[in-house]
Amino acid sequence: LGAFNGNGRNQASDANDDKDIAARLVLTPFKPLDDPWLKGLRVGGAITYGSEKQAFGSLSDPNSGGTFLTVTGSDRARGDRNRLNVEAAWTKGPFKIQGEANWMDVRLARFVAGLPNSTFEDDADFTSYYVEGLWVATGEDASDTYGRRKVAKSFLEGDGCGRIELGLRFARFWVDDSIFDNGFANASRSTPGYDSYTVGGNWWLNPYVRFSINYFRNEFWQPFEVSGRVEDHEQGILTRFQIDF
Repeated sequence: LGAFNGNGRNQASDANDDKDIAARLVLTPFKPLDDPWLKGLRVGGAITYGSEKQAFGSLSDPNSGGTFLTVTGSDRARGDRNRLNVEAAWTKGPFKIQGEANWMDVRLARFVAGLPNSTFEDDADFTSYYVEGLWVATGEDASDTYGRRKVAKSFLEGDGCGRIELGLRFARFWVDDSIFDNGFANASRSTPGYDSYTVGGNWWLNPYVRFSINYFRNEFWQPFEVSGRVEDHEQGILTRFQIDF
């Protein structure tokens, strides 16, 4: 359970009286049991409530960084912002399946052209979910993916090759049509939703060093203008090298 000033990450100033309240609960109800099929089940959920009064920016995909929803320059959040999340995960041996669903409702306002003191307001809804599967090819238990990984034999430790994880992921995001009907977003430079497919893997040389590579492809529900071209998808390869301790 937490309370936050709502100004966003790394914001030192508190420019208004609005605060966000967040709560999250995760349960492992069958962990004490000896049943190997149930003890790895986790379920949970989260809610946040806050009041936002600031400019509402365009939305970008977390993989590519590309903007898929371009809002009008006059959009502002001017009221309650509610978010709901449900989650579940299941592990057994080297396998893990996990998914989440998220809903957000925010009050938006658009300034009416030629009437600087007038605004049009309505709620906008955003929905997303993902499902992913993971296989630890080197045989370690997938339940430790919630914390620091255990590596049976680190790379260059005798005949050790480290820990190898392979995964698949499907994600979907969409917005309510009212965001276009009310003029909050530019339909020619936006898509009402998209599907994202990812395949990739992690190579843990030891518990502190990781190399990751992922291929992703985003399929737009509606082609839209990107850098002067009309596109119906985007794709890319992401890599990461990480050392932590």
